[in-house]
Amino acid sequence: METTHLNAPRSVLFIGNSYTYCNDLPSLFGELARSRGYELQVRSVTKGGHTLEGHADPADECGAKLEALLQSERFDAVFLQEFSVRPALDDKTPFFNAVRTLCARLRRTGDVRILLYQTWGRKEPCETLDAHGWTNREMTLRLAAAYEKIAAEQGCLVSPVGTAFYAVHTRHPEIALYTEDCSHPSLTGSYLAALCHFASLYGDSPLDVDYAPAGVDSAEAILLRQAAAEAVSGPSIVTDEYRL
Repeated sequence: METTHLNAPRSVLFIGNSYTYCNDLPSLFGELARSRGYELQVRSVTKGGHTLEGHADPADECGAKLEALLQSERFDAVFLQEFSVRPALDDKTPFFNAVRTLCARLRRTGDVRILLYQTWGRKEPCETLDAHGWTNREMTLRLAAAYEKIAAEQGCLVSPVGTAFYAVHTRHPEIALYTEDCSHPSLTGSYLAALCHFASLYGDSPLDVDYAPAGVDSAEAILLRQAAAEAVSGPSIVTDEYRL
């Protein structure tokens, strides 16, 4: 393992809501990256149930916090995570416009890598799925299609966490990625997200990662690393039916 990684991002910012702060994903990501020899500082601006539209608004509580942070600190990479259902809705304008606004603001700070944190479909059975008439698969594909569309337009990377979630949940339903609410990630789910973020940002294979937080089963961790590697390096799972 290398002990130094020249030109690798050293300051990383996470913007999102509970899907980001659950299990302290930013710190989990930081520990994972440091275990592979990367030196970095990690910050976050999060609030439960918040949208990127709110984060993009300087008059919003989180938007004001983000603006103050961007004026005082410089970030090499930023992860953007939208409210979990919003990109899957038919009207994607609020999501797309928020990403556009945030990308423009972030790029005014200098050279920055922007990554979109593609989230996952809810676990069945779930009131949210029932309300929209979706399955876990359909919500997953709707989300993936929206994240890929705006990422291509804005020149961002996608961290395909939802793709990895779907693969693990489909092939290994015994692995508990979700909490009891069928929405939020368990520690195991957050570890899978961290693996995808790590591979997406650094281009380093998650198969080479040895680190796993206490509480994640070692045998399951191996399967999660494989799923993250496949999701990040593999093709899009979005079918023509859902592609935007």
